[in-house]
Order: sequence, then C-alpha cells, then structure tokens
Amino acid sequence: MYLSLPPLLRIESARLNLLSSQCQKTRELVVKQDLRDPDTFKAYGQLWTYFSFSNYLFIQISKREDASVKIKRILAIFDQIQAENEFSMDVYTKVTAPTFRDMQSLMNKLINDKNTPTHVRAIFSKLDTPLDDLLDLAEKKGDRPTTFSHSIPMCKLIRSYYKDILTIKASNPVFYSAMEIVALNEFFGEFAQIEDFKANEDSD
Repeated sequence: MYLSLPPLLRIESARLNLLSSQCQKTRELVVKQDLRDPDTFKAYGQLWTYFSFSNYLFIQISKREDASVKIKRILAIFDQIQAENEFSMDVYTKVTAPTFRDMQSLMNKLINDKNTPTHVRAIFSKLDTPLDDLLDLAEKKGDRPTTFSHSIPMCKLIRSYYKDILTIKASNPVFYSAMEIVALNEFFGEFAQIEDFKANEDSD
C-alpha cells in the first residue's frame, strides 16, 4: 500500500513519521523524568529543530483541505512551546553533524541487516567513508559555509538514491529505518535551504 503512493507522498510520510517518533521520545522523557532534566530539554530542542525546518513540508500538506485545520493547530502548539522555552537558533549551530551522524548510524545498521536488499546495502556501504569525512568536518566547523560546501552535495547524492531506497517494501523489517534516512535527509535539505529540493518536489 505504501509503495502505491506517489514518491512525494512517500517522502512526506517519512518526514511525518520522524516528527512523530521524536514527539513520542520527548513525551516518554517528560513522563519518566522531570521537565528540567537535561535529556528532556535536549529532546525538546531536537523536536523544536525538526519542526523549525519542516515549514515547507507543512505548507505542502496544508494545501489539502482535510489537513489544514490540524496543521494550524500543530503549528500553534509549536509556537507556544517555542515561546515558553525561549528556544533560539543561536543554540543550535550544529545541526549538520547530528543529522548526518544519525543517517550514517541507520545506514550501518541496514548494511548489517540481512533483510536489506543487496543493491541498497551496496549504496550505503559506498557512502560510509564520505560520511566519515563530512562528519569530521562538521564536528570541527559546525554549521558554516565550509561544512555546507560538503554537506549539500552529500544531501543531494543521498536524494539521488531515493528511487532505490523507496523500493523497500513496507513489510520488510528494515523499512522504517530506511524511511527515517529519507526523512532526516529531507529535514537537512530544508535546513540548508536547498532550493532545487522544492523544485523537484513540485514536479513530482
């Protein structure tokens, strides 16, 4: 059923699942630990970052009449959380490193999983060393022009492999991990303001 969706809707679904899982993680930490706990606040910060750079996603979804009211409510809650916690982008100057680190971790997990299709495993294996180099730079430089000169091409390269990643069936145990890679890459694409990402989405 998932594969019957157009590519754009599959990518949107992956991004929404990423937001949902981060919401769940944050909720669990709130219940388990105090709101002032560092891990809880860090989870809130990550959730805030994901939402901050999902504006284009929400704009696309809100064009559908049945979703516009819910999207407006979600964004209102997001604005309230942002105001109450005084989140600022000044605090989040290292988005590149954790995002690509999470992608690489998921790729390595799939490389070692026998359920991952051989051609997808080969793609992820090929990306491992370039990702190491990118992460080394991103950790040292943060979100600076030098980092973007390497991370933007990597983001576009990963996107070029979507046609292969999206062939993984929803019944495959590695499906959701693969979709999380897509979601993280799309999130970074919006964060880095890669304009042709939007152009490609509009043409799908």
